[in-house]
Amino acid sequence: MNSNGQLLLSLCAQFQLAITSTMFRLPAKYKNTWMHPRSKHWHLIDYAIVRQRDVSQVLVTRAMRGAHCWTDHRLVVTKLRLRLQLPRRSGKPKPYASLNVDGLKDSVKRGKYARTLTTGLLSVNKYGGRALCDWGTLSSHILDTASSTLGQKIEDWFDENDEVLMRAFGKHRHLLRQQRRSNRSANTTDIRQSERELVRLSRKKKDGWWREKAYHIQCLTDTNQLGVFYDEVRKLFSRTSFTKVPIKPASGEGLIKSKEEVLKRWAEHFSILLNVDRAADLEHIRSIPKLSIITELDNSLSREELALAINQQKNKRAVGIDFIPGELLKYGGDELQFAIWVHFDRMWKEKQVPYTFKASRIKSLYKNRGDRSCCDSYRGISLLSVPGKVFARVLLNRLMKLS
Repeated sequence: MNSNGQLLLSLCAQFQLAITSTMFRLPAKYKNTWMHPRSKHWHLIDYAIVRQRDVSQVLVTRAMRGAHCWTDHRLVVTKLRLRLQLPRRSGKPKPYASLNVDGLKDSVKRGKYARTLTTGLLSVNKYGGRALCDWGTLSSHILDTASSTLGQKIEDWFDENDEVLMRAFGKHRHLLRQQRRSNRSANTTDIRQSERELVRLSRKKKDGWWREKAYHIQCLTDTNQLGVFYDEVRKLFSRTSFTKVPIKPASGEGLIKSKEEVLKRWAEHFSILLNVDRAADLEHIRSIPKLSIITELDNSLSREELALAINQQKNKRAVGIDFIPGELLKYGGDELQFAIWVHFDRMWKEKQVPYTFKASRIKSLYKNRGDRSCCDSYRGISLLSVPGKVFARVLLNRLMKLS
């Protein structure tokens, strides 16, 4: 074995790969792939490599000799029995980030959400404690109300028809329990009929769901709504839009695979990237002429300013660390805007804001070039809190008026 063979074995050991060309007991003529022109000896220089976890799916790997002419290089063929599995759904409860915010487009659901939120605000709006604690109670109430009213995002056809299917399954289970209790086969006909009805109902609901989805996607294409079109296609055919890969440490040697160490590596990378010391010339700062103090900025927040800042928030934007989207603030009604205004006014007077307003979730996006295991091949975006954006927007609107 030469140095290239040792490098190949090291690569396979590092990334948990397996060479299938030597796994099967075959004659040498079905393994060797190239003949040396002078010595006329056959050598194995072409390989078929798979992951170690997929070795059981490989049926055979062999070299194929030409049927029409002779050649000194043979083709390597690998036969596989692929067993593709859909991504597993996590059994953990989904966070508030998967709220069905699109349900607010329906006027009925929008009104129900506003009424439920207003009813709960009567017991939540108790301003006896600190502003930060009271804001945490209000944000939790907003999320709980949205979760109970709007529900989670619809993932597949059976989620949308969950109530109808559950009733059919309940009827079928009831017949099975009756047969088990009586220990007789008298109701076998009813059970078979129930099975046929259940299969017929499932097919009908599934076909109808796909038909409506295809019609909706076709309408998006006809109206040139390409952004929404690609979003709907990704929902249908790809559960995740990112790939988890091992990350190299700061030294660049080896790979980090555990979740905790990967998070620490990302924290280290963004800490070095974002926290850069900037030297300022103090003499130049002192030479800047001083302007008069604008006292209008010290005025308390008004409800009109808050309503304007909330309406300026865009829909379908990523949520921050508190998982509150802008749609929940827009369609919450006047009572919610009043409660938010009261809390913001208290924060303004106490000169304190919650931790969720200052913290952000950093999402790393691949630049589509470079090594995927290198942190420099990614750019980070900060996902800020929507209520924090509203608070900052009020200040920005004041500054724009005075500028």
